[in-house]
Amino acid sequence: MLVAPSMYDAVWRNPLTEKQLMGIEKLGVTVIPPVEHMQTNMREMADPSIISSTVKSFYDSKIEKDVFGGEDSDDDN
Repeated sequence: MLVAPSMYDAVWRNPLTEKQLMGIEKLGVTVIPPVEHMQTNMREMADPSIISSTVKSFYDSKIEKDVFGGEDSDDDN
């Protein structure tokens, strides 16, 4: 699973947010980090082209591992 959040900059920089992000990453969730927007003090969702290329890379590497084998192969799907 991949997520691409957006939030206020102060929330993104909060240590509790960092702790929660580390927790979901341990569960196998990939976080596509938001992009800082200076005028609004927001962290905006990454550009769709970045999200798309990240998703493509994620699945390409998963397919490669499934086809050619690998230590991170996911057999429970």
